[in-house]
Amino acid sequence: MFLVVAATLTFLIVGCFGTWPSPNLPKLEAPDSPIPITRDEGSWIVSLVGVGAMMATMPAGYLVNKVGRKPLLVFLALPFLASWFLIIFARS
Repeated sequence: MFLVVAATLTFLIVGCFGTWPSPNLPKLEAPDSPIPITRDEGSWIVSLVGVGAMMATMPAGYLVNKVGRKPLLVFLALPFLASWFLIIFARS
């Protein structure tokens, strides 16, 4: 069951990274934003997600062969779950 949740979580993460900038960048670029950013900084935020994804494939290929697919999938889901819990509790 946990593996199914971990595998499904990967698609949720990809969806969040792909859709997060659309509603949130205009809020961050607004003058009254708590974290004001420029338009150039916003484009860097969006671009670095792709750069990080490219860089992650290099060690992931090695680790899949060394550790295995299932353990690596579960291990990589844990930091994302922790970040979501941090976001949820930081808002309240």
